[in-house]
Amino acid sequence: MGPSEPLMLPLRPSVSLTAFLLLGHLGALAVVGTLSVVHPLLAGLALPILASLGWQLWRFRHPAWVALQAGADGVLCCQKADDSWVEAVVSSQTVVLSWLIVLQGKLPEAQQSLALTLPVDALGAEGHRLFRRWLRWRSQAVAEKKSAISL
Repeated sequence: MGPSEPLMLPLRPSVSLTAFLLLGHLGALAVVGTLSVVHPLLAGLALPILASLGWQLWRFRHPAWVALQAGADGVLCCQKADDSWVEAVVSSQTVVLSWLIVLQGKLPEAQQSLALTLPVDALGAEGHRLFRRWLRWRSQAVAEKKSAISL
């Protein structure tokens, strides 16, 4: 592929991922509701699930990352919600499927890991396709570079 210009990908909150998380939390609450235990214990079991649901919904409204920039040189830059940019090193553990990208990486400046779950609706259909293509191009370029070094 070898794109000549950086690929700008604005990130949108994923409705499908949020619906999946909501259904999972509601399913957990339904299971807790069917337990025949004392009410204070029932509340103690339901409270962490409700707190987790609240946290997930808050994250839906306030995403930490707002854009990705996939460079022609194989470098991925991520834009935070405060408009600052951070360069990320994409891990070989990244999963690329036709309907989902699980982006794994490292943020060298902050010594933190990066994990983004990107269904199609987070990038739009065309953006998702282009990013999958960039990730495959990048993995091939990295593999070729490693094989050239080992020779």
